[in-house]
Amino acid sequence: MFAMTRARAPLARAGERRDGAVGKHATGGAARGTARVGRARRGLIVTNVATPSKGSSDAPKRSKVEIIKENSDYLRHPLIAELATEASFISEDAAQLYKFHGGDQQDDRG
Repeated sequence: MFAMTRARAPLARAGERRDGAVGKHATGGAARGTARVGRARRGLIVTNVATPSKGSSDAPKRSKVEIIKENSDYLRHPLIAELATEASFISEDAAQLYKFHGGDQQDDRG
C-alpha cells in the first residue's frame, strides 16, 4: 500500500473546474469538439510505500496445548487410558485435555 497526497491546485476561475474543464457539465468528448480532460494522477506525491514482510507467509506458531489437542484423537487419548488405571496421577498431556473438558485436578484434602 502507499499513501498519496494531492498537490494543491490553483483556485478555479468562473465556469472552470479545478481539473481545467470548462462549462457546467464539462466532461469533454469528441462529439462536441472539446478536448477530453481525464482525472489524471498528476500532482500526486507518493509519501509511503509498504512492502510485505517475509514472515507474513508463514503459518502462525501453534502453542503446546494446540499440538496436544491435535494429536489426541478428538480429545480422547491419552486421557481415557490414564483415567482407567488405578494411578493417582495423570501425565501432563492428559491433564491438559482434562482441563479442556472442564475437569479440575485437586489434591487429596483427606
